[in-house]
Amino acid sequence: MASFFQLGLRTLTIASRRLNSEEYQEIENLLKDASQSMTNREEELARSFDAQLTLLGTTGVEDQLQEEVQETLESLKDAGIKIWVLTTGNRC
Repeated sequence: MASFFQLGLRTLTIASRRLNSEEYQEIENLLKDASQSMTNREEELARSFDAQLTLLGTTGVEDQLQEEVQETLESLKDAGIKIWVLTTGNRC
């Protein structure tokens, strides 16, 4: 990861976790509550998300949106793939 930083790339760590229905509902409720909370929302979400994750890898990416990002994300959504992006950047 140090080489990513030296190249000025943003690091993106990818992990996964299979959720059962109850876990999914619990996290969905926490997301809703956190979006309405003014304090400690990052901490609350971190406690929920980072448990029992399987690390898939780390990448270094340029911080520029590529062409057709919206169309790609819509295609993934249509295919039933849920994508959550956690970032320290500005909210879009």
